[in-house]
Amino acid sequence: MLVACNARDPVALQRAGSHIYSGCKASLYTVLDNGDAIGALELHLRSGGLIFVAIWIHKGLKPSQVTRTAARNNNHCAHPIPCAMATTVANKVLQGPEDSVSNKGSAARSKAGSKLSKTSSSASAKILAQAEKAALQERMAALKQKHILEMQEEQIRLDQEELRKKREHLRREKEQLALEAELKVTNAKLEVLEINSKCGSKVSKCASKTSDGMNFYLERSETQETYELNPNAERFMPTNKNSEPPSSRLLNSVPAGVKPKHVVIQPPIPNVIPVSQGQSHIQALVLQKAHDNNQSTNSPDILNIMQRQNEITALLVQQNTASALPMRSIAVFDEQYTRGQPRDIVRSCQHLPSESGYQRAKALLIEHFGSEHKISSAYMDKINNWPSIKPEDVNALQSFALFLRGCSNIVHHIKYMKELDMPANLRTILMKLLYKLREKWRNVACDILGQTGSRAVFVDFVNFIEKQVKIVSDPLFGNINDVPPASHTKLSTQAKQKRKSGTFATSVNAIKDGHKEKENLTAHSNHEKGVCFGCLKYGHTSKDCRSRLDCEVCHRKHPSVLHVEKEDTTRITSKETVSTVPEQQQTCGHIGAGEEDTAVFSIVAVQVKSQKGNKVVHTYAFLDPGSSGTFCTASVAERLGVSGKNCNILLRTMGQTKTINTTVLTGLEVSGFDAEDFIELPFVLTQTTMPVSRVNVPCQDDVAKWSYLSSIRLHEVDADVDLLIGTDSPKVLEPWELINSQCGGPYAVRTRVGWVINGPLCAGDPGGAGVKSGCTVVTANHVSVEHLENMLMQQYNHDFTERTYDEQLEMSREDIKFMNIVKDTTVLNNEHYCIDLPFRVEDPVLPNNRCVALQRLQSLKRRFNRDISFKAQYIDFLNNMLEQGYAEKVTASEPTPKQGKVWYIPQHGVYHPTKGKLRVVFDCGCTYKGTSLNSQLLQGPDFTNTLIGVLLRFREEPIAVMADINAMFHQVRVPHKHVNFLRFLWWPNGDAIKEPEECRMCVHLFGAVSSPSCSNYALRRTAEDNALQYSPDVLSTVKTNFYVDDCLKSTVTEEDAVKLIHGLTSLCKKGGFHLQKWVTNSPKVFALIPSNIRAVSLENMDLDRDQFPVERALGMQWCVQGDTFSFRTAVQERPHTRRGILSVVSSLYDPLGFLSPFIIPAKLLLQELCRMNLKWDEPVPSVFSRYWSEWLSELQHMSGFKGERCIKPKDFGTQLKAELHHFSDASQTGYGTFSYLRLESTDSVHVSFITGKTPVAPLKQLTIPCLELAAAVLAVRVNTMLLKELQLPLQRSFFWTDSTTVLKYIFNETKRFYTYVANRVSIIREATDKDQWRYVNTKDNPADEASRELRAQEFGKGKWLKGPDFLHLPAAKWPKLDLDSSLG
Repeated sequence: MLVACNARDPVALQRAGSHIYSGCKASLYTVLDNGDAIGALELHLRSGGLIFVAIWIHKGLKPSQVTRTAARNNNHCAHPIPCAMATTVANKVLQGPEDSVSNKGSAARSKAGSKLSKTSSSASAKILAQAEKAALQERMAALKQKHILEMQEEQIRLDQEELRKKREHLRREKEQLALEAELKVTNAKLEVLEINSKCGSKVSKCASKTSDGMNFYLERSETQETYELNPNAERFMPTNKNSEPPSSRLLNSVPAGVKPKHVVIQPPIPNVIPVSQGQSHIQALVLQKAHDNNQSTNSPDILNIMQRQNEITALLVQQNTASALPMRSIAVFDEQYTRGQPRDIVRSCQHLPSESGYQRAKALLIEHFGSEHKISSAYMDKINNWPSIKPEDVNALQSFALFLRGCSNIVHHIKYMKELDMPANLRTILMKLLYKLREKWRNVACDILGQTGSRAVFVDFVNFIEKQVKIVSDPLFGNINDVPPASHTKLSTQAKQKRKSGTFATSVNAIKDGHKEKENLTAHSNHEKGVCFGCLKYGHTSKDCRSRLDCEVCHRKHPSVLHVEKEDTTRITSKETVSTVPEQQQTCGHIGAGEEDTAVFSIVAVQVKSQKGNKVVHTYAFLDPGSSGTFCTASVAERLGVSGKNCNILLRTMGQTKTINTTVLTGLEVSGFDAEDFIELPFVLTQTTMPVSRVNVPCQDDVAKWSYLSSIRLHEVDADVDLLIGTDSPKVLEPWELINSQCGGPYAVRTRVGWVINGPLCAGDPGGAGVKSGCTVVTANHVSVEHLENMLMQQYNHDFTERTYDEQLEMSREDIKFMNIVKDTTVLNNEHYCIDLPFRVEDPVLPNNRCVALQRLQSLKRRFNRDISFKAQYIDFLNNMLEQGYAEKVTASEPTPKQGKVWYIPQHGVYHPTKGKLRVVFDCGCTYKGTSLNSQLLQGPDFTNTLIGVLLRFREEPIAVMADINAMFHQVRVPHKHVNFLRFLWWPNGDAIKEPEECRMCVHLFGAVSSPSCSNYALRRTAEDNALQYSPDVLSTVKTNFYVDDCLKSTVTEEDAVKLIHGLTSLCKKGGFHLQKWVTNSPKVFALIPSNIRAVSLENMDLDRDQFPVERALGMQWCVQGDTFSFRTAVQERPHTRRGILSVVSSLYDPLGFLSPFIIPAKLLLQELCRMNLKWDEPVPSVFSRYWSEWLSELQHMSGFKGERCIKPKDFGTQLKAELHHFSDASQTGYGTFSYLRLESTDSVHVSFITGKTPVAPLKQLTIPCLELAAAVLAVRVNTMLLKELQLPLQRSFFWTDSTTVLKYIFNETKRFYTYVANRVSIIREATDKDQWRYVNTKDNPADEASRELRAQEFGKGKWLKGPDFLHLPAAKWPKLDLDSSLG
């Protein structure tokens, strides 16, 4: 309905308003000028609904404008309005006195307004009726058109149905025709088979003849003669239609030399006529079948027929008799079957008589080539010369098995072949196989010895080999090699740049060129500042650059400062720089221009060979103690002719991590240049180049400059450095002899592969580095290698460990020995416990490894020279250790310890990944002469509480406190008899110019394998020794609420918290442990904590003005002010690859499962990419990339999510009952369980979320009932864990599932299940009772959200966080299921 009025008329507005108020559906538009008036009219015309338009006229609106607007919009509106009516509406709206829009006086305007209101009231009613009538007419017309269209649509549908019926009829006719055709074909075949059977019965009654007669008869049957067949005759007798009588033809056809026989009736001999002959007769019979049916049967002359039949029978009998005779022995030896010397022997007998020549030739052949000894020798020689079987070479293994089977066949016929049963020969044959097959044969041989009481022989070995051939030749599972990598897809420019970027930091080197200097920028490992390498501007990268600069040198599209001459080669390395000292080039793997790196490393000339071959390659080897892996160049592998398996490894340097493709080689050995003492190397990884070059190799001329090194002779070879040997080959790196440095010169170390030189070779250089051309070159190195597949398996197993909490790990024999040592040696001295080092042997003897400690100290010195900040923090740390008494200097007056009672520990600095704090770690795993300190120590049992258990107990009560022990390991002393095993070298006051002094640790140190168990034992021993002086709550806190050195505890009241803080502080102090960094969520408790033991962020906090900050509680973000857990969602940007996605998902730390419903879509995405076999750095398909981007954007919204720390509400009252409720569910993509704690007081019920687990479904397809059963087992395991960890008076637990199939499995008592179901039902029935399991509807099951995707918008609104509503009701109102009807 259109209501038009003048907005200046208050009466009209009042009526219009009352009209709207009465219930009309209307909209109000207020326009201020002509343009807005037209817009309001367009809105009305487009809507076609009931609209109230109040137009505030500021300027005149012409009716023609209204008409054109209506005409233009009639095509778009749902119910068009005639243009005439629109013009009328506009005219009525615009009616009014001239002064209605004038500004001449308020009195005149009010009078004109009152008159206009009366006129407009009647006009409005009339317009309203006209508009309604016009609208109804238009709707009626539109309705008629709609009906017409519907009738047309119905007719089309009928036509389509008729067409469908015709098509169905044609289809049926085609099927019937096809069946009729098949029936005709079958009838034709049956007709032919009937003729075959009749003719075959006749043919079988014929007798045999001589060979010549039969051949002649067959030749005559193949001529172009036509035969007739009488089906009623008793004998098979084809008759020629020619005029010549049958008898004369038969007599004429008898060949010469065959005499006529008397008529003899012979019984039929079966199967004497070949099939081909029978078929030829059958064909002739078929040709004459129609003719025989039309002609009368003429009885031939009986005598001729009998004569002819007897002749044929005689010939067939003679032929059959001749074919049954034995083969004649031909005394002829044909030389075409021999060659070489055997042929010469045969030819020497060819002029002898045939009877004796053959026998003589055979005897000579047996004498020269057929003796058993020569045959067995030939077989043995072939076995010894048989090449070794290569990995996964099925054809070679099969050929070897066939040859061995041939040998086995003659073992029992040639006595000399029995030598194959000898152990030495069997071992020779065994060494031809791969190691994994040799290992399997060892197990088989042991089984044979145990079963039969005798050792395995050659036949057993052949059977084993044939079985292995059968296994590897299996058509389905024989080939288990990795799927060959698909062709690399064309990566984006961004991915290419990321691949091209160096592994190391940018270095800037000042190069003097004439009178001007320019900066030579080298490749940057990551575009931290977003600088473009095309125009050197910020804000974009080179791939998007549209204003590239031209090089003045080569005139190519790059800046001149980035030009690198051809002789400056780029080499990949594992080095990295951390210093920005002016006019010094920090070598990062020799990337970029400038002076070459001339530092001298531990490089020695060696020999390399493969265990499978005899070829030896002479090259240089870099003995790198900073690398955890061993590498070689691809050229060495090619020269040795070895190959391996391709894989990806994670290469970690000192500040960077990247993945590289490599080949894993096995079986390589290395020895000194002039020695044959080959040492087997572990897995060797191939690389294109090494991080060092020939310029880093020391030569004899350099060593000759130092007189104290005159006894050393270095070998020189014409080769590059093709081998890098890391700490995984300790036999190669361990030093045997040391020549100390003098006058700031180098020192030398003798290893099993030769002498290596370390240190500066330039005399008079106090800095310790060679100086050439005014450019100091410093190189740093630290390489760590990890296999990606192991990391991926850890990620897949991260969701839930399969360990059941009801199965306790008992102590091993070594653990028992450890406990005996610490119990017998623990004493309290000066408020600190003193515990012996738990050595494996009572009186250990260790080699003197001072040279190793000195070598590592020189490496630390080079680090000091390039990183001043690191040096300052390192010196402060060690000086503080000396001041605190954790370490002491060894005085010169102290007597020298006995030989074998001293061990020197190298040390290095490590930064905390989140705190940025430096910690000095002692490398107790450093190996020297095959031993290390950690290998001599017992690790001891694990006294550490589980992390999830400590967090769960931290959530139990409303008042929370947190603290940690200061330097926990260093509070446990080491007795004086063992301190010399903890010696280390250090400069006086950290001055690296001075000679290092010997120091030793007096405490259990960070880095020893026994320190965690010793320190935890001392802390528990403190509680046991003072149990009578403190409350049980304090003692229980020490035993159950510490995770290593972090204490997390919750109490009921603030008074309990204050008592606990004082009690814990006092108790720990009695054992030498000092609690510090106290944090609490209670202001009253916080005010009573001394400021010197508060957390660093709370030391100067004003409770009246400041708020509690966010603290880290075992890795979780604890918002102390709101007492909630929050989550860090600001993840680092990663590429859209499998590696990038895995990195982001793994960085989300959520041990309690608050975010599990949100994280499961990312896990499913990773699983799908794994199923597609995408490579780690291959960009994911666009559809997955968009999905991942959406998930990341939703992740940012999760930063506002808060999870309650405390599972009890404030002022809850007296707790009457506490129950655990577990809900499980599964889908095709995932399954999971959510656990809730239901607390019941006198007047309320509270339900809290405890934990959640949401694993993804396995890659192997399983049915929904199987996954539902797996979810039920998961719920049982979570319940077992919670019952053990929670310190609450819990009632019986309840388990809820929406799967009636699972309930049937659990309640069934008689049926036998398959293994999968039986094993899981057994776990459930052993841990729970049947009446603990309940049915819940899917809509009320919160675990339903664990088995499907949950978006960020729905995350805080889901029922999974608070549990289903029925848990707040009494137990009588919980869902129930009729067991008889549903489970029966």
